[in-house]
Amino acid sequence: MLRASLARTRRVLLSREEKNFYARGLFTDEQFLKVFSFKLLAGETKRALENLDSIILSQQLALKFFGHEDPIGKTLNCSLGDLEVVGIVENVPENSHLQFDWLIPFAKQFPPENRAKKANQWWNNVYYTYSVLKPGTDPLEFGTRLNLFLQKIEPEWKTKRRYYLQALESIHLKSHGNMEFSVNNDIKIIGLFITIAVFILMIAFINSINLATAHASKRAKEISIRKVVGSKKRQIFWQFCCEFVFMSLIALMLALLLARIVLPWFNQFVGRQIDLGLKGNWLLFLGLVAVLGFSGWLSAIYPALFLSSFQPVKVLKGKIDSKEKGGGLRNSLVVFQFSITIILIISSLVIFSQIRFIKNKNIGYNREQIVVSRLTDPGIRKNLPAYKTALLKDPGVMGVATSSELPTYIVSGDADNFRSEEGEETEIYFHWIEVDYNFFDVFQIEVLQGRSFSEQYATDKEEAVIVNEAFVDSLGWKDPIGKRINLRGNEGSVVVGVVKDFHYQPFHLEIKPIIMSCNPENYYFYARIRPDNIPATLNFLKRVYDRFKLRYPFEYLFLDDEFNKLYKSDQKLGQMIVYFSGLAVFIACLGIFGLTANTVQKKTKEIGIRKILGASVPGIVTFLSKRLIKWVLFANMISWPLAYFVMHKWLENYAYRIDLSIWIFMLSGFAALAIALFTVSFQAVKAAAANPVDSLRYE
Repeated sequence: MLRASLARTRRVLLSREEKNFYARGLFTDEQFLKVFSFKLLAGETKRALENLDSIILSQQLALKFFGHEDPIGKTLNCSLGDLEVVGIVENVPENSHLQFDWLIPFAKQFPPENRAKKANQWWNNVYYTYSVLKPGTDPLEFGTRLNLFLQKIEPEWKTKRRYYLQALESIHLKSHGNMEFSVNNDIKIIGLFITIAVFILMIAFINSINLATAHASKRAKEISIRKVVGSKKRQIFWQFCCEFVFMSLIALMLALLLARIVLPWFNQFVGRQIDLGLKGNWLLFLGLVAVLGFSGWLSAIYPALFLSSFQPVKVLKGKIDSKEKGGGLRNSLVVFQFSITIILIISSLVIFSQIRFIKNKNIGYNREQIVVSRLTDPGIRKNLPAYKTALLKDPGVMGVATSSELPTYIVSGDADNFRSEEGEETEIYFHWIEVDYNFFDVFQIEVLQGRSFSEQYATDKEEAVIVNEAFVDSLGWKDPIGKRINLRGNEGSVVVGVVKDFHYQPFHLEIKPIIMSCNPENYYFYARIRPDNIPATLNFLKRVYDRFKLRYPFEYLFLDDEFNKLYKSDQKLGQMIVYFSGLAVFIACLGIFGLTANTVQKKTKEIGIRKILGASVPGIVTFLSKRLIKWVLFANMISWPLAYFVMHKWLENYAYRIDLSIWIFMLSGFAALAIALFTVSFQAVKAAAANPVDSLRYE
């Protein structure tokens, strides 16, 4: 069985002579290129990554360092030492699950004295193993055998701590675990957009059917004369079907042209490089043909049957029908149109209300005006106390702190047994982060019981821990201060404080127990600055950094921006729903406008008579609009329960969410009614203001 072990790392600064570039990569083993299909353009696949001091570069990164020279055998320098270039791999496609610019042997990340120990830490969840199972192997059975094997080699292996297999092809759309290699999508979102697209297409179908049947009287004589001279009903039916399919073909060509025009903007909006890819993509081509055929025939079949069913004798005598033929179906389709439109409007309001709720909710700490940098430079790490002191000399810097992970999204976690208040062993899953002495002050996290970490207590660095309310509640502790817990094999850890629960993961997840230990030397460095003169303070931070640095340039970000990135996809979803809703409303309005124009045309004489008998312009507008009001009200009755069900299911993705209040539904209903009345009012006012003499002369 082939398998490749991987470890993702933060960006590494690679250097050669005067060239320095940050790049992301993977620590892996020599089987990587056998498990995956990345093509090695230079070097030997069999010997690649066998030497610990070797590195494989992507085409793009190799071009930056070596231009058009042969890079094989040359060296690059990084924090791990000098590495020999042993291979060049093709650039990783943008849609690949794994993204990297370099590959370094897996064991290189560990110091020589710790390599054997690190390789046998089965509980560590920062490593990934990709296995190619033999044909016929049952993944579920293999997973069971794997966990039985772990219990043999690790007698203390917890029964609830298990490994699970997951198919590679299902990760991007169906996996939402911690520490994913890349930002995944959600199959539900794909299904949602497909559903919306189908709904919009159906609105277009409805317009086509309604307008074709509403204008049937204009072609009634043509159809009747053709029947009189010998045309059969079947021939007329197929004539109209071909007409509709031909119009659908023209619409498809215009849609492809419009898609090409809009695609660059759409790519910028979603942050992806998407191509229509019609050339050579037979699946997409066949899909478009299927949509063309389906849309053409679906929009054609009823109008064709309707138009081919006219009786020549009645039509030529001017007796098509005393009642409006096909009116019942048109009314039903209009109700369906507005039901879809109202559902989309409600969805837009709910999504944006949830995003606003996230932005405004108290997350338990103050994330504003915090500048984040990384403690990667050896000069900074070696002189960290002096670096902190130098920064605090500026009045624009209110405080500094460090932590092992960003508080916006803490992913490190474990499961272990702890004693509850009754003395029973209780296994709980918890998250874990290392912070320094000033972390809680800088982030303004409230300490509810006990104290924060302090340099006045010499033992804090070795044994003190601070937990949150969720940790205390999960064990039922009444007096947590002084409780001893087992943290990663250290049974001497003592709880010295309890902080108020804060959101250290996205709002999709509930706040879980967290343990915080003390370590002044971490990866992330924070500086809370005053909002008065931010550019000057940032320049000061850079000047101080440059005084201490040895290798890495100064880079920073604002924590608030990092927090907003967590909900970027939700914001994009809300914006897309708004755009789709606007498109649906526009298409529905086109249909209503056409139907109203047809109705006004048919009732021209009636409107003239009503005006002569004393009807006012508002009265005639009301007369022409009252049926539409009835349709919209009925559409609200249908759409509200459906929208409630759909949005309730969507909000279940969030552990912390808004309530579906009635005002959202009422506002959406009024918006749909206002849009419909505005569309009708143009034709209605025009007809009501016309000279009744001209109306009575209308033929």
